Amino acid sequence: MDLFIEKEYLMRLRVLNYLINHETTLSEITSELQINFKTLKVIIDQLEVDINEAQLNQEIQIATEKGKISCHAKGLSFDQLRFYYLQHSFNYKVVEAFFFRKFNGVVYYADKEFISSATALRRIAQLRPIMENFGLSIKLSIGEFVGEETQKRMFYFYFYWYSYQFQHILYSESWSKLDYFIEQLFEMMGMPMAYHLKRKYSLIFAITINRILGDRYVDYEFGKKLYDYLTDHSDKFNQFYEATVILLREFNISESDIIKSEIATFYEALLTDMHLLSESEIPYFKVLYPQIEEDSRKLYLFCESYLGKDKVSENKEKIQDILFCRLLKSFKYYGDESEFIPFYKREFISLPFKKAEKEKLMNIFRDELPAYGKKDADYLILTIGIMLHELHIEISPVLNIAVLLMSHEYVVYYIKKVIEENFKDRVSITFYLEDDTDVIISDAIDAKWNKQVPVYPFVLGNENWDEIISFLEAAIERKEWSKDYIRE
Repeated sequence: MDLFIEKEYLMRLRVLNYLINHETTLSEITSELQINFKTLKVIIDQLEVDINEAQLNQEIQIATEKGKISCHAKGLSFDQLRFYYLQHSFNYKVVEAFFFRKFNGVVYYADKEFISSATALRRIAQLRPIMENFGLSIKLSIGEFVGEETQKRMFYFYFYWYSYQFQHILYSESWSKLDYFIEQLFEMMGMPMAYHLKRKYSLIFAITINRILGDRYVDYEFGKKLYDYLTDHSDKFNQFYEATVILLREFNISESDIIKSEIATFYEALLTDMHLLSESEIPYFKVLYPQIEEDSRKLYLFCESYLGKDKVSENKEKIQDILFCRLLKSFKYYGDESEFIPFYKREFISLPFKKAEKEKLMNIFRDELPAYGKKDADYLILTIGIMLHELHIEISPVLNIAVLLMSHEYVVYYIKKVIEENFKDRVSITFYLEDDTDVIISDAIDAKWNKQVPVYPFVLGNENWDEIISFLEAAIERKEWSKDYIRE
C-alpha cells in the first residue's frame, strides 16, 4: 500500500517505525533515512499533530539528549495511523472513487487537492506498474480499470485488505448479515471458524456484491459452464448456491443465469484457497483442469525428492490436493500481493526457509514447471513451507492459544511460528475459539468472547515479544498449577 500513500506521509511512518525499533542517534537515523536534522525535527513535530488529529487516543514521547534520540509509543497502532494517512492521500482517493463508480474527472480531484491537473496525472501514472502487474490499465475517461473482472476484484481485495479498514464498503447492517452468512457457511462446509478468514471472506463477498450491483460481471460463458457442471456433480456446491442466493436477495440481487455464473466462479475461487471447501470437492475440479493436476503431481515429486519420501508419503494425497489448489490459483489469477504489504510488515511475510534452501527449491521448481513464473514459485514455496509446518509438527498441548487477528494470514502464521519456536511442544495454537481455549492473542475485542479467557492485545508493528512470551509463560504456570491443585 506504500504506493497509495503520499511520500511525505510515508516518510513520517518510516521515521516513527525506526525510532520505535532502534536505540539510535540523530546522526544514525538521518543517515539511515537520508534526511537532514531540520527535516527530522519537522517530521517529529508533525507526527505528534497527526496522532492527535487521527484521534488514536495514544501519545508518543520523543526525546533527544546528547545526540541520542528515543521514542516511547506503547500501544500505538501503525495500521490506524497508516489508514489516516491513506485517507488523506491522492491516489487512495482515486482508487476508492473507481471502486464506488464516483470518479468525477482529473480536474475535479486536482482542484480538491489544490494541485495542477498535470501533477494529478503524474501521481495517477505512478499506479500504472502495479496495475499492469494485475493485467489492468487505467482509463480516466470512464473512471475505471480496464481488464478481466476477476483481476479487478483481486486488485480491490488486496487494496482494501491491506488498508486494514474496509467497513465503509457496505452499511453496518450489511456487514452483520455478511458476518452471519460467513459463520453459517463455515459451519455448512464443516470447517473451523478461523477469525482472520471470517473477515477475509466477508470482504470478498462485499466486493463481489458491490461489483454485481454496478453491473460488473465475471466471464459469463465460463461461469455458466462451471455452474452446469457443478450442479450435476457436487452436493456441496448446491448447498452453497442455495445459501448464497438467499444472501444476495438481502441486497436486492435476484437469481438469474448471470448470478449462477457469478456464484460458480466464486466457489472455484474458494477452492484455490482451500479454506472453505472440503477435500471431496477437489476431484471435480481436477477433471476440469487435467494439466494442472499433472503439474501438481510433478510438484509433489519435487517435495518428495527434497524433503524425503518418508516424510511426505503419509500425507501424499492431501499434499497433492493442496498443490493442485495453489497451482490453480496461479493459473486463474495473477498479480503481486507483496506490492500491497506495508514496509513495516515485510519481515512477517518472509519465506519459512533459509536463503540457500529457497534458492535450491526455486531451481527445482523452474526445472519441473517452467511454465509458471517466479512470483508463482515464491507463492508456492511459501505454501509448501506452511503446509509442511501444519502437517508434520506434532504438538503435545499444554496451553491452548487462539490467535485471532484481522491481519493477513501469513502474519498469523508468523506469530504461530515465533511462539512455537519459544515454547516447542508446550502450546497448541489455533486460529479460532474452542471450548478449551486458555488464552487469546488478538488485535480486536469481540463481545461474544468468554470474559474469563485472558486476552493479550497484539499491536502489529509495535509488538513486544518479551512481553508476549512472559504473558504466555504466566498462563502456562497458572494452568499447570491448577492441574496440580485439582490432582491434590
